[in-house]
Amino acid sequence: MLRERIDTGRAAYERRALVSLAPWLSAPLERPALCFSDTHFVPAVTAWSDDAPEDLCALIDALPEHQPWSLGDLCEWVGLRPSQRGELFTSPRLRPLWSRLRARNARVIVGNHDHGSVEVLRAQLPPGSVFDGGWSLGEIAVRHGHEPARFETALVAAIGPAAVPVYELARRWADCPAQRLPNALVLRGLRQGARCVLFGHTHQMGHETDQRTRGWINPGCFLRSAQSFAVLEGRELALYQRAGSRP
Repeated sequence: MLRERIDTGRAAYERRALVSLAPWLSAPLERPALCFSDTHFVPAVTAWSDDAPEDLCALIDALPEHQPWSLGDLCEWVGLRPSQRGELFTSPRLRPLWSRLRARNARVIVGNHDHGSVEVLRAQLPPGSVFDGGWSLGEIAVRHGHEPARFETALVAAIGPAAVPVYELARRWADCPAQRLPNALVLRGLRQGARCVLFGHTHQMGHETDQRTRGWINPGCFLRSAQSFAVLEGRELALYQRAGSRP
């Protein structure tokens, strides 16, 4: 049952929207899913990082039957120096998270900030768990959202250890929200004929559905400063946001 409120002991989350997936799913999901995106995990807290692994662990524990789905940018690989990247899967701070993702057979899409970590992710998670490009769920295309901009991904990865910390510090100094791009702008190059697209990348929760034609859904991001996600059960999806956050 898609609850109106989920309380994890660390935070409470309120249901903001309820979406029927029936137009795009011929059969209900065999297993419920907890769908999140853009977590940007780092091995140790820095002045510029904004991740919240403890909060996500608590959310996973609060939904024990649900399979975790990451829609990309699980790690902040491009913003880390090579020495820091080596600590992503050994850090005591992140170890409980990796343990839960392995135990639940999580599905992980590679995002642009995961660039270069594909083989490492595949070594850490069960076989078939890591998707470079996403997957299809009935007539729903499940993606990260940055796939049409491969060249830009490579460029950002090359300058990431300098550019990402500077960008994040500047965003915080300017008191800018976690949102990155309008969903409609990203969707233009992403849909490619799909009747419905479930994607992340923009850090901005939202949805638009027309049951006769097409739709899109974005669970937003799961950071310290902004936390939202989706839960899928049967042929329904609910969007949740941390209680007290601005819709």
